[in-house]
Amino acid sequence: MSVRLEQESEELLLPMRIRPFLSHRRQDRSGVIGLKRELRLRGAGGWRDLDDLVVGHPGETAIRRAIRDETFSYVWYGSRRALDSAFIRDVEMPEARHRKHREPTYPIIPLFTNISPDRDGNLIRAAFQPRDGDLLLAASGLTRERRESYPSFHARAADRYVRNAIAALKQDRFTVAITAFTEPNGGHDLTMDWRPVLDERTRALQAEPTATLEHAVLAIRDAVKPKADSPRLILDIDAPLPLAVLAGYAWRVTTRLRLTIRQRTRSAVLNIDGDGPVHSDWPAAEIRDYRATGPSVIAVAVRRPIGHALDAYARTIGAGRGYLIEIGSDLDATGIRGLARHIAAEISSVNARGEETHLLLLGPVALALLTGAAANAAGAIVVPFWNGSEYVSPLLIG
Repeated sequence: MSVRLEQESEELLLPMRIRPFLSHRRQDRSGVIGLKRELRLRGAGGWRDLDDLVVGHPGETAIRRAIRDETFSYVWYGSRRALDSAFIRDVEMPEARHRKHREPTYPIIPLFTNISPDRDGNLIRAAFQPRDGDLLLAASGLTRERRESYPSFHARAADRYVRNAIAALKQDRFTVAITAFTEPNGGHDLTMDWRPVLDERTRALQAEPTATLEHAVLAIRDAVKPKADSPRLILDIDAPLPLAVLAGYAWRVTTRLRLTIRQRTRSAVLNIDGDGPVHSDWPAAEIRDYRATGPSVIAVAVRRPIGHALDAYARTIGAGRGYLIEIGSDLDATGIRGLARHIAAEISSVNARGEETHLLLLGPVALALLTGAAANAAGAIVVPFWNGSEYVSPLLIG
């Protein structure tokens, strides 16, 4: 097979839409950092003074501008310390109130961490101007339960925030970035910043459970599905291939999402739609018998060999068989879609024999994502990370 990538026009990215302003007392910074981390993983990020203020510029002016013009909502990290902040009382809350007066749908979201709107309502009213205290108490916020850990509360708050923010957007087309290597450019509706959970040296997940990232992509799926019969996600992915497989598995064909992956090459950006014609003439997999009783390994590579890596990985895990597919040339959109479905069929065939299936991928990120989308009904797969010299940290998907 000898086909070339087809260059298509690059779509303009929309401005980032749902980033909240994180209002807090600086003594609560560890908690707000934890909240912002959860928001970053789920696609929202957050404007926090110590992260986003420009050195040498007036802080109050920048904070007022961020609340007034640059963020989607105002999130108040409510604590007993925050009740004593004159800056929140005199600058931030009035600015948020003025914006809500101009934009009635502007979200003001209180997160009650160690205070309760029921138990401490009078304290909250006394700490602010009366109308601002009433505004916080009347808003639909979230209260940390008595025995709930702060990390659990931050994750719950971030998940609810992203779901509600997407629901508030009047659109059925979303630009989504998943980045694990580079600084986000802020030019997407949602930016899932997964750098905090990736080891820079090994390019594999740290201690973060896979369920956290899976839940993040599922939350986006569940939030956008009601927007239209077939909402569209335009995806920019700068992340290891196993994470692209994970996202594709969650955003699979049966969810009715229309996926477009913006595949970057050395000289172009290609829009690869998940739906469309496919190339179906693929070579049969070369079967390698390792004479062991362990899992089966499917190894697929585009333009580069992967046989030696397959053999090494098979020895490491005690694999019984290997299935090698090497494609010697670049792929266009029909090739990427077709190969993804071919890989999914191979996974389904191996799983049907009752064998645990591992997948090694070497190729474009669009192939990884569409393989995940096509493999949803094929059964569970284990996808390890390539650290530059070997495959490590197997990721169970499905």
